[in-house]
Parts: sequence; C-alpha cells; structure tokens
Amino acid sequence: MIYTGLLFGFLFGFLLKRSRFCPTGTIRDIYLEKRYYNLVLLLAIIFTNALIYHILRYFELVPMTFLVEFPVIGIAFGSLIFGFGAVMCNGCLTSTLIKSGDGRIIGLISLVTFTITSYIAVKGPLKPLSNYFANGKLTLPDEFLEKLPFSPIILCAVVVSIILPNVQTL
Repeated sequence: MIYTGLLFGFLFGFLLKRSRFCPTGTIRDIYLEKRYYNLVLLLAIIFTNALIYHILRYFELVPMTFLVEFPVIGIAFGSLIFGFGAVMCNGCLTSTLIKSGDGRIIGLISLVTFTITSYIAVKGPLKPLSNYFANGKLTLPDEFLEKLPFSPIILCAVVVSIILPNVQTL
C-alpha cells in the first residue's frame, strides 16, 4: 500500500511538473482573459476521470465509495476561503508545490502560508469556527448510484465523446 502510494505520488508529481497545469489558473483565465476553451478543458478532465472511475467500479476493481454526511456550509465556506487564498497566492497548492520545486521564493512563501493557516484553522484559534461549520450536515444515501435509471458509464461516455473532440479544435 505504501509503495503504490509512493509510486502514484511520484508519477502524479512528474506529470504535474511536466504539464504545469493549474486548475485555479485555468478558471482564472476563463474569467479574466476570456479563454472559454479552458472551460471545455476542465469539463473534459472531470468527465474523463468520472468515466474511468465508473468503468473501474463496473469491473469491481475499486471499492464502492461510502457516501457519508458532510457539512455543506463548511464546504462552501472553506471553498470560498481556499479560492480566495489560491487567487492571492497566484495558484493552488499544486502550483505552489511546482513553484517551490523550481526554487521560486513565491512558492515557498505560499507553501508556508498554506501550512500556517491550515494549522490555525484545525488546531489554533479558528478551531471553534471550524467545528461550528462542521456541524451542518447533509445526508446522502449509500445506494445513490445504484438508484440511477441509467448507468453512470453511459452518461460519462456521452459527455466525454462530446467534449474531447472540441478540446483539440479550440
């Protein structure tokens, strides 16, 4: 288990370093630079991953995910804070790690800032606020995907077959 995690971690890190893909920068470019083809790129990534996951689920190569209660307000508030921080640091944690690996000081500053604020929110003075947001929960049934009237593979395959050809042309 540890070796496969290390293998996939190195593989993922290598691919990120070579591709220099930053989801925050891609979303930022959609709004600021009017690069609407980036939206197609993001949708292609999301639905291709969903297609691969559901195919692996169909052949029972990965276990069924356990859907649990999750704090909707906490996720929304945390996403807003994360997005604000990512924009202020000129990228998300992925691009911060890439910048740190390149030896850029802004990457190191962003990484230290992410680490300190995470600690403050989890174990520091903001812990009561974090716990407050974690109490509002939404319950989803475990059998959600099994109750769909169609296979998620079909939905993902249709969306991927529509989106992927457009990624090449934009």
